[in-house]
Amino acid sequence: MQMTETGLQSGLAAALAQVEPREPGFGAGVAIARDGVLLAEAWVGEAESGRPWRHDTPIVTWSVSKGVVAMIVARLAQDGEIDLDAPIRSYWPDFGTRHCTTSLADVMTHRAGLPWLPDLPELPNFSDTSSWTGNAAAMALAQMPPEPNFEGQVAYHALTYGWLAGECLQQATGLGLNAQLQKLLAGPNELAMSFGTKDADVRDRLARPGVPASGFEKCAAVDAALADPDNPLRRALCVPVGQGFSDVLRKTESVDFLAAETPAISLISDASSLARAYS
Repeated sequence: MQMTETGLQSGLAAALAQVEPREPGFGAGVAIARDGVLLAEAWVGEAESGRPWRHDTPIVTWSVSKGVVAMIVARLAQDGEIDLDAPIRSYWPDFGTRHCTTSLADVMTHRAGLPWLPDLPELPNFSDTSSWTGNAAAMALAQMPPEPNFEGQVAYHALTYGWLAGECLQQATGLGLNAQLQKLLAGPNELAMSFGTKDADVRDRLARPGVPASGFEKCAAVDAALADPDNPLRRALCVPVGQGFSDVLRKTESVDFLAAETPAISLISDASSLARAYS
């Protein structure tokens, strides 16, 4: 069925209204674009209690960030600025001897065997938001031996994906992921997006994360997994035992977390910018 843009707009708004929890402090935005042109967008609810959601409300997009990382890497590979299949050590000498053949392609396909950080207190974790600053995570991964059960196998690199890709680009091109994002995608196309932010205005306009009452049951299941010391996803997400999902969401509002470049999860964007980027 071919819809006019007016029909697409109304259909989008109706679909969004069906899934919005209708609780104070919660809302959402969604947009559709084709070939970089915005076709329709809708928004509903509140960015936080008492503050309506707007067409340009930014939000931390979590793992949607990974797709934008992949766009930047693919563009640089297309332009010949980075070789996806070359050993990372060929342009990042500190990437240790245990990773002789590991390539950026392995990172992008979650086969690098480095799905989590070593258990060191100074590395990023959700108990201490100040731990997210700097590049200690990438340096630790460079010296960490691959997990023997995961090397060459697909294992979700929930956070390490971004730190590894970002440092690879920094070493190979002299620019990190956020700088490349602004240069190649956001700047030329006037997209309001960045990996993290130090802009107070953006922080003030961010949608506040939380768990609506309708999500308590699912949240309890996540909390049960995070309470398990051996749960691999808990380790991959840098969540200490004892921290729940709601605790993690609150930490992502902190100035320290938002200022850090955590490219696997920290892309900040509004819906229309994200749709145009993906189109």
